Amino acid sequence: MAILEPLLPIWLITQLRPKKWQLGTVFIPDSMGYFIGTNFFGSFSYKVGQIKMSVLAIMVVGIACVIIPEAKNVSSLIIPHFCLGLGIGILDTSLVPFLARLTDTIMMQGSNEAENDDGASNYGSVYAIQQTAVSLAYSIGKKN
Repeated sequence: MAILEPLLPIWLITQLRPKKWQLGTVFIPDSMGYFIGTNFFGSFSYKVGQIKMSVLAIMVVGIACVIIPEAKNVSSLIIPHFCLGLGIGILDTSLVPFLARLTDTIMMQGSNEAENDDGASNYGSVYAIQQTAVSLAYSIGKKN
């Protein structure tokens, strides 16, 4: 997404010559897919397995990224963009709780060694690392 957001409008203008309203709405399917992925796949990914769902979501994102350049018109971008947003949303709902659970596991192992641990979790650092990684990806994508 970090590379797609700044480059897709330029590619659309040079290759497909969309109307202005089409250019402005090209990322709506991404948002809808992300909304569905984050709101409806959390419990499902927990039941199926967070790693399995993450691998499946990465495959969906990869296939969508391969299909996007093959578009012949703006309306043919709806399904790949929806799948891209859906895959990223599923990744978020699969990996972020997995990272939190991993933090809990590490904290439980560390609490046996440290007697003065107050039992507070380090979720903040997990989410900060995740957001830093996303921001780094966007900054690299915007520079290229």
